[in-house]
Amino acid sequence: ISRSLATTGIADLESRVAKLTSGLPPLNEQVAQLVAARVKGFPMTEKSTERGQELFAKHCIACHQVASKGALVGPQLDGIGNRGLERVAEDLLDPNRNIDAAFHVSVLSTNDGRVLSGLYRRQEGQAKVYAGKDGKEFRVLTNEIDEEMLSQTSIMPDNFGSLLQEQECQDLLAYLTSLRVQLKSPAATTQVPAASLSET
Repeated sequence: ISRSLATTGIADLESRVAKLTSGLPPLNEQVAQLVAARVKGFPMTEKSTERGQELFAKHCIACHQVASKGALVGPQLDGIGNRGLERVAEDLLDPNRNIDAAFHVSVLSTNDGRVLSGLYRRQEGQAKVYAGKDGKEFRVLTNEIDEEMLSQTSIMPDNFGSLLQEQECQDLLAYLTSLRVQLKSPAATTQVPAASLSET
């Protein structure tokens, strides 16, 4: 958010933001408190996986895939429920806390003054292809890129805590935690050499 505000040219931006946010706990503490509150309230809330699925279709399917439906900008989510409620809530509400190396955002400065950000996908001839936060791909010619760096933030928006009402959040968590896969039992894999096992 601060990076977006910095591009607006607002006078005395830093002092005005400091005044507005004085007395507030640090953002990471606020988010941690929100995650803890949603996890604590989850068992006591009447939830609907059907409503959660509708919310997923509205907010998430542009970047995530479940049961072969959706896009693969972010991770494929079949089996995400195996992670457990706390980790799923953290992934949803605090996506910058634990980011897989493959999903760090690239920030590009172009030689015509643009600043772009997206998840690197592939090289196509003289252009690089990235996926934006809206799930749509865009191309940038390699010779137009003045500087490229990896951000420490996720491609996933970090505003779900404010975007979703508490009931909506719990419904979406109910749907996501219902997405489980049957893990192979140790007995079923004893005859398979360890080196050939794929990571789950």
